[in-house]
Amino acid sequence: MSTMTAPTTPERTAPSRTYPALAWATTALLAWAAAYGALRAYWALGNAPEFAPLPQDLVLFPGWGAVGLCAAAALAALGLRLTERSRTALAAAWATVAAMVAASPLFFLDVIGGVLAGLGLPFSPPSVLGRGGMVAGAALLAVAALAYRRRMRGACARCGQRERHARPDKAPTWAFVAAYAAVAGCLIRLAAQYGFAGFEATPLDAGAAAIVFEIGFVLAGTLLPLALVHRWGLIWPRWVLGLAGRRVPRWLVLGPAMFISGGMIAYFGFQQVQLIANLFTGTVIDAEGTPYGQAFMWTAIPAYTVWGLGLGAATAARLRQTRPTCRRCGA
Repeated sequence: MSTMTAPTTPERTAPSRTYPALAWATTALLAWAAAYGALRAYWALGNAPEFAPLPQDLVLFPGWGAVGLCAAAALAALGLRLTERSRTALAAAWATVAAMVAASPLFFLDVIGGVLAGLGLPFSPPSVLGRGGMVAGAALLAVAALAYRRRMRGACARCGQRERHARPDKAPTWAFVAAYAAVAGCLIRLAAQYGFAGFEATPLDAGAAAIVFEIGFVLAGTLLPLALVHRWGLIWPRWVLGLAGRRVPRWLVLGPAMFISGGMIAYFGFQQVQLIANLFTGTVIDAEGTPYGQAFMWTAIPAYTVWGLGLGAATAARLRQTRPTCRRCGA
């Protein structure tokens, strides 16, 4: 006599409970700390090359301070590797990431100066190595910290979700506010240039690289933020011949937005903190012979900061809105 079996229904794959990033990222970070830390120690012993545009490549943590950051990063990696659900270990890791990024805000200018060599920005290979190495370590520690947080929450190792969520049809209101704040920051920065210095006073050398930079500058402050919150940033509009109606490649918009917002927050955020600190120390910016005085700085730098923060917030919203279905857990 045969037995009847109840039909089964397919179930959604449970979020993965293995977190490989905690293994490879922490291992890579320990190797980075040994190699990069040895280089920083060699430089700190009086063997440092010439840097540009400042006498040291890192700010806040020059010399042996950079070696200390390497040690802190290694300890943070070990904390993530050897504990299961420690909020202290996670907080220490993110604090170390913030310190490493704060130490190398000029890396943003290194990338721009390397890509657009004709701008006349100071470009020093040792400086790029020093700052780029610190940013690489910060990236590895951030990956490990993100994986650790996902494990604490019991979320999927790949996408970070614990359950299915409906994909938003449009950007939330706060993302629109952030995007238009970014546009306002760009326009205020341009107004400051015109009102205090004039466009003929720009320090960039004339040439093709300067033209490309200026076009990119305006697009990054107007078109890019708006593309992150409007439908035409997802679907090519009708006036784009040959592409109208097709989906805009996700990273065509998100890639530049993430780089520009991250670089601006790090670089101009540091300058904003420095401006505020100058109020308490009585330090006055030496702008003799140039039109870039205190009034210009207090207009331009906050505008840049708002621009970067607004662009970053709009980018975060678009990342969530366009997140593809996870191949591991189906969320």
